[in-house]
Amino acid sequence: MARVTVAPTRSPAPARCSIPTARAVNEGQRQGRHACPPEDCGGIRGYEQLLETLADPSHPEHQAMLEWVGGQIDPEAFDLDETNRAFATLKTLW
Repeated sequence: MARVTVAPTRSPAPARCSIPTARAVNEGQRQGRHACPPEDCGGIRGYEQLLETLADPSHPEHQAMLEWVGGQIDPEAFDLDETNRAFATLKTLW
């Protein structure tokens, strides 16, 4: 599971990539897209390479990467309820 750090800002910065995005729109309203990348996958480029490797069963590192992530991953998956629970937990800490 990846760690998400949430901190107040004066003005939101534009997203620089399309991988995991969850943001508070208004109090109690959240939206997001994409699954969180595995820990230590090498940043955005490493995540892209991981997805390419997993999508190609003939890739020499396919089996090793499949075992490393614990099976197939769905890069499009996003669980809004899980995200809302995480933000609710964070809210109690602020």
